[in-house]
Amino acid sequence: MAEKSHTQTNTISVAALTVGIAAFVTSPIPFWGLIAGITAIVLGIIGLRSTTSKGLSVVGIVTGGVAVLANIIIGTLLLLGFLAVGLTQLTQINFGLDTQARTLATIQQKNEVLLKQLDAKKDFSKGETAQFGVFSLKVNTVTRNFTPADTSLAPSSGKEFIIVNVTAKNTTDKTQYINSTMFNLDNNGVTSAPQTAGKDPMFRGGPLNTGESYTANLMYEVTKGSQTLKLKYEERFTSANSSDPKTLICTLEI
Repeated sequence: MAEKSHTQTNTISVAALTVGIAAFVTSPIPFWGLIAGITAIVLGIIGLRSTTSKGLSVVGIVTGGVAVLANIIIGTLLLLGFLAVGLTQLTQINFGLDTQARTLATIQQKNEVLLKQLDAKKDFSKGETAQFGVFSLKVNTVTRNFTPADTSLAPSSGKEFIIVNVTAKNTTDKTQYINSTMFNLDNNGVTSAPQTAGKDPMFRGGPLNTGESYTANLMYEVTKGSQTLKLKYEERFTSANSSDPKTLICTLEI
């Protein structure tokens, strides 16, 4: 009978060792390593109380304990990682919502400015500082018969290149974006867009903060010798009180 009991306790000790080793090996697996480690510790304790051969039980308890500790540490790190990812995503969402709100506020303010300008002066004479939507615009110099440094660029027959140096200023209390395509040239009723090449500093545009000015060159192709030339600003928009699109057109003689 004693031999049978000794065999059973040895079996428990072996089971503690086996489960402990398995728990140690699988400790990186969340929860599984924890459960297996606790099982190995319990079996090891039972083995210690039931047999005089304690070595296997002790090893089972030690490996199970290491597995439990490792699993807790790994689980904590994973939890912290998930929390960090979640916090980052939440921050990105909040940033996106904040950016969207600021963009909508900027658009709304711009549309209000355009709506007011519909009833204000829209055609400006040579030498005046024009109000083109949310920007004031002043022509500094005009260069006729301009020859680009790139010899592959040449005006069409009967045409010439002109360089218009302008200074644009953001007249609102929010950052506004400006680009050369906002300013076309009216040549006796014929509208042309600015050339992609020209004379440095070329008008490349970008964000303009409140009160910030930007000075650069615009190049156009016009009929040679034309005298009636105007910079033309055209913007389509909708107001907060109406969904019907409106168009603001402003001109500045050069």
